[in-house]
Amino acid sequence: MTMFLRKTTLMVLAFWTVNPLLGLELSMRQSGKITEVVGQVLSQSHLRQKWLDNELSEIFFDNYLDALDLNHQIFLQSDIDEFAKKYRTQLDDFTIGILDQKRVSNAAPAFEIFDRFKLRLAERREVIDELLQQDYSFDEEDAIQVKRAEEPWPSTAEEAKDLWRLRIKYDLLQGRMGKEDLNKVKERLSKRYDRLVKDYNTLEPDEILQIYLTSLASAYDPHSDYMSPSTADDFYIKNVNNELTGIGALLRSNEGYCQIVSLVPGGPADKSKQIKPGDKIIAVAQGEEEAVDVVEMKLNKVVQMIRGELNTRVRLTIIPAKSVDGSGTKEVVLLRDRIELKDQFAKARIITMKDEKGVSRRLGVLTVPQYYENVASDTAKLLKRLDTEQVEGIALDLRKNGGGILPEAVALTGLFIPQGPVVQVQNYAKQKKILEDEDPSTIYDGPLVVMVSQLSASAAEITAAALQDYQRAVIVGDQSTHGKGTVQTLMELNRFKGTPQQSGMLKYTIQKFYRIAGGTTQKHGVTPDVILPSIYDYMELGEANLPRSLEPDIIDAASYQSLDRVKPIIEILKEASEVRIREDKDFQYILDDIERYKEVKKRKTVSLREQDRIDEKEEEKVRNKSRQRERQARRFPGLKIHRITMDDVRNESPAMLLFDGDDPESYPEVVEDEENDPEDSLDEADEIDEESYVGEDEEEQDKRLDAYTREGLHILRHLIDAGGMASQKASAEALSSNLAN
Repeated sequence: MTMFLRKTTLMVLAFWTVNPLLGLELSMRQSGKITEVVGQVLSQSHLRQKWLDNELSEIFFDNYLDALDLNHQIFLQSDIDEFAKKYRTQLDDFTIGILDQKRVSNAAPAFEIFDRFKLRLAERREVIDELLQQDYSFDEEDAIQVKRAEEPWPSTAEEAKDLWRLRIKYDLLQGRMGKEDLNKVKERLSKRYDRLVKDYNTLEPDEILQIYLTSLASAYDPHSDYMSPSTADDFYIKNVNNELTGIGALLRSNEGYCQIVSLVPGGPADKSKQIKPGDKIIAVAQGEEEAVDVVEMKLNKVVQMIRGELNTRVRLTIIPAKSVDGSGTKEVVLLRDRIELKDQFAKARIITMKDEKGVSRRLGVLTVPQYYENVASDTAKLLKRLDTEQVEGIALDLRKNGGGILPEAVALTGLFIPQGPVVQVQNYAKQKKILEDEDPSTIYDGPLVVMVSQLSASAAEITAAALQDYQRAVIVGDQSTHGKGTVQTLMELNRFKGTPQQSGMLKYTIQKFYRIAGGTTQKHGVTPDVILPSIYDYMELGEANLPRSLEPDIIDAASYQSLDRVKPIIEILKEASEVRIREDKDFQYILDDIERYKEVKKRKTVSLREQDRIDEKEEEKVRNKSRQRERQARRFPGLKIHRITMDDVRNESPAMLLFDGDDPESYPEVVEDEENDPEDSLDEADEIDEESYVGEDEEEQDKRLDAYTREGLHILRHLIDAGGMASQKASAEALSSNLAN
C-alpha cells in the first residue's frame, strides 16, 4: 500500500448511469474469508491502529443492529439480549477466526441475526396491515418520539404494536396536512412496507455481508466502509476535473430517509437552488409518472431511481432540512444532465458601499466553490483583475467549498503567502510529509478576510487553517468548519490469497491532515477569529457529530514564519462585530431562528394533535410575512455590486453590474399583504428563514449581500483601516479610536 500519494485528491462522490451487478451468491466459506480479510486489513492498516478486540466487537455488534433497525422498532429486546450473550464480545473472534483454537473465519452471525430481523419484520408488517384498517382521531393529545435510536427495543409484541400505531398516525397526519386523501395515504403506506419486506427478503448474501462488514469498518471511523462485489461495480469515484452525469448529489441513509449530504457545484441539484444538504427525499417520480414513496427504501434502490437517461426529468419530493418537525414538503423537478466544469469556476464580485462616515469603499469578494483542476491559476487571474479594478481589500469566500484537489489547495494558499509549508500529512507509522508552496512570489499581499462555514471541508479547511497559522488573514464564520481532516484509500480484496475473484472493496482511513502549527483540522475543524451566529452550528452537520470520528491530536509544527498581520487587532474586530450583530436586523432574525430551532430540538416528541401543528405552521407564516415586508422596505443608497466571471477575465470584458442601490429598478416589487387564503397550503410555511443564509439562489445571491457577506465586508473594511498590517500597536489603537467615534 502506498503511504503517500504523489497527488493526493479529496474525492467527490456522484451518481452515475452504470448498470449494477446482480447480487452475488457467496458461499459461507467465501463470506468468512472476506470477513477475515476485512478484519485483518482494518486491524493492521487503519489509521486508528487498534487490533479488532472485544471493545471493537461491542461497537461492531451495536452498529450491525442499528444498521438493520436504527429506530429500535423491529427487533424485540429479547432478540437483542439473546444475540448479545452469543456475539457482543465474540465478533472479533468470529471475524479473525480463532474460535476453539481453529483458525476458521466465520460470518455466520451476520446471517443468523439477519434471519431473525426478517422474521420480526414480517410480524410488524402484519401489524401494520391491522393498523391501517383503523380510524384515527387527530383531535386528542398524542405524541410520537420520532428518533428512537437511543431508546430500548420494545419488550413485547404489544409494545412494538403501539410504536407502530404512533408511526402510522404520524404518517397519516403528514398526509392530512398536505391535503392528501387519507385512503390514498394508507395505500401508499401499505405499498411502502410491502416493498420494505420484499427488499430485505430478496437481499443476496453479498448484500447482507456489506451491511455487516460496513458495521465493522465504521467501528474504526465513519469514513470507512465495505462495498460488496455488486456495490463495488456500481460505485464510481471521479476526480473533480471530470464531467459528471446525474443530478450531482451525495446521498446517505439516515433513520429510514434518503438524505442529501452534499451537492456538486454546477450539478442539476445545485442549479435548482431548491435542494440543500440535510434535505430528505421521501418520493421519486420519473417524468410525469406517479411518485414512488422511498421512505424506508434501501439507499441503492433510491439511487437507481434517481439515475436515468441524460436530459430526462426526475421529480423529487423532499422534506427541507429547515423543517424542524418534518411536516413541510415540496416537489423539485430536475433535468438529469452533465455537470459542466465552468459552473464550478471561481468568480469575483466588486462591492461598492459606503462606510459609517459616508465614504464610498470598493471591496472584492472572491468565491471559490470547489478546488477543481487549475483553480489556483483561475484565482490568480481573478486576483490580478481585482487589483486592476482597484479594490481596497478582498474577502475569500469558502463557505460552500467542500474540498477538491489537495495540490490545488496548496497552490491557491500560496497566492497569499511567500513560499513555505501549507499542510502536513501523516500516517499511522508517523511518516510525515509536508506539502509546501514552492513559489516565492505572492499574487495578493493586501488585506484579506476568509469566510467559512460548517460546509467548508477538507481542502477548504487546509487553506483557512494555513492562512490563520501564518496570521495572514482574519477568518470569519460559523463556530467551526466541517472538521474532515482524514484521507481514505480503496483496496480491492481479491488480491488476498483465498478470496473469491469478486470480493468487493474496502475503503478505509490511512492518513490525517495537520496544520503547519501542529494541530489538526480533524473533528473540530478551523475555529474562526470572528464567529458569527449560524443555524448550521446547531444542525449537527460536522465531523464531530459523526460516531467514531477520529480524535484530534498534535504533531510537531513545521518550520514557518508568521506574518503577524492580524493578531493585534482581532479582539477589536470581534467587539465591533458583536455591536453590529446586535443592531443588524438579519442577524436578529438568525438569532431568533436559532433559539426556536434549539427549543424544538430539545423536544423528544412531536405532537400528533392536528391543531397544534396547524398553529405552529400559521405562526411561521405570519413571522415570515413580517420579515418579507421589512426586507422589501429596505434601501441601500450607494451600494453597487458588479460580477466578474472567468469568461470575463479571458475576454477582458467589463464587470457586469448586478445591483445599483440608487436605481429603483434594482429593488423587487413590493408585494402587498394578501388576505389569508383558507386553501393556502400550510406546508409552504418555512420554519427557518431562508433569506438570511448562504446557499440559496446563486444568481440572486450574487445580486445582494446576505448577512454573512455583509458582516465579512465590514470586518474587511476595519482591517483595511488598520493599515491591513496590524503588527504595530499604533494601528490597533487608531482603529479602536475610529470605531469608538
